[in-house]
Amino acid sequence: MGVKEKMTAIADKIRMYLNSEAKYSLDSMPEAIYDVFSRGVDKGEAVAKSKPYLDTSQLTNFRYFCMGGIRQEAIPFLDTSNGTNFNGMFQSCGNLTTVPFLDTSKGTDFGEMFYYCNNLITVPALDTGNGTNFMWMFSSCSNLTTIPLLDISKGIDLYGMFDGCTALRNITFAGTIGQSLDMQYSPLNKASIESIISCLSTTATGKTLTLKKSAKEAAFTDEEWSALAGAKTNWTISLM
Repeated sequence: MGVKEKMTAIADKIRMYLNSEAKYSLDSMPEAIYDVFSRGVDKGEAVAKSKPYLDTSQLTNFRYFCMGGIRQEAIPFLDTSNGTNFNGMFQSCGNLTTVPFLDTSKGTDFGEMFYYCNNLITVPALDTGNGTNFMWMFSSCSNLTTIPLLDISKGIDLYGMFDGCTALRNITFAGTIGQSLDMQYSPLNKASIESIISCLSTTATGKTLTLKKSAKEAAFTDEEWSALAGAKTNWTISLM
């Protein structure tokens, strides 16, 4: 059974759950899948804790693919190699602690991807080198401790990317950071702070990096901090 046939079968389940005659195109299937496996709760249906295997190899739009899956504890392997839109993919999946490897190399929109995944502890290394929207990507991930690698060189909107990440200590950046970045909620360790500052653009002007004051004070002597921050005098580094 090909991807279209599988998606059509899922759409049939949606119509059964929601008493709807609406048709779903292949591109809108992630939202349709959300209706089956999440909104089914509203109908009193038994909703699985894990999505079944789906052939997603042809999908480009993973927007809201798992959004609101409050019962989901596991995510199966997903072929995301053609995905460009990951906006809200795991939004409000409150039971998730980890997610599998994802091929995000073509992704441009990562906004709200993990928003309010408040039991998520770590994420896999994500290829975000083509990403432009990172708005609220990890917002309210209050138990997230580690992000292995992020490249936000092409990022245009970083607003609220790490809001409420109150357990985040380990993060590694690659590439160049050219937009203001707020990490005031995160108790980052020394290596993470060094990684961020080393990636700050040397040519950007009028930009601000905001860090947690207690994290900076725990990690650096005054002399070390002066040397590190002094290398990027074109930035305003604010401590909150």
